[in-house]
Amino acid sequence: MNRYFCTFINTRGNIDSLTNSVGFGMLESGCVSLKNEVNIMMKNVVDIVLGGLTYWIFGFGFSFGLCKPNNPLIGIGGIFVDPPIDDEYMGSICAAFLFQLSFATTSTTIVSGAMAERYLFSQIRYRRRYTFCISRCNFKAYCLFSFLNTIVYCMPAGWVWGDHGFLNRIGVVDIAGSGPVHLVGGVSGNQSYKDIIAK
Repeated sequence: MNRYFCTFINTRGNIDSLTNSVGFGMLESGCVSLKNEVNIMMKNVVDIVLGGLTYWIFGFGFSFGLCKPNNPLIGIGGIFVDPPIDDEYMGSICAAFLFQLSFATTSTTIVSGAMAERYLFSQIRYRRRYTFCISRCNFKAYCLFSFLNTIVYCMPAGWVWGDHGFLNRIGVVDIAGSGPVHLVGGVSGNQSYKDIIAK
């Protein structure tokens, strides 16, 4: 098949996979009370924006390392993903970045569902209008978590999917992100929920 056609199909699939976050938001908002729907949607937006920014800056490089030499634990190179236009693999690199970006943001969105109705953006009635006041401490903490969870996700993703990864070298096969995505998201969500319950 033509290389450009394959890149187009891969990019089209990546756009579909990025819309998973909208689906997660709808699923989670359907599982919470009416007053917390805005909270869930805000957390999903934060996951996409901050997680996406983090993954673009260094996450893809940590996971797949486009430079040599790489070590089995973390990739080297590929920060600020921006392949040159004349690079013959530019389309493939950008398509792979979008595909992996959807997995990275999904890992953080899983935590958003685990903390549903436990983390609040405050709603205040002011002059017959509802104003959404963000609790600054909690919002900043969740933004920091979204940023850091992407870093945590990058390493197991590189171990399993990166050519340099030690799990990849011993023959580990992962189907649809069940290892890195759901394991990191589930463990992070479990720990976040325990921390919230402890308070």
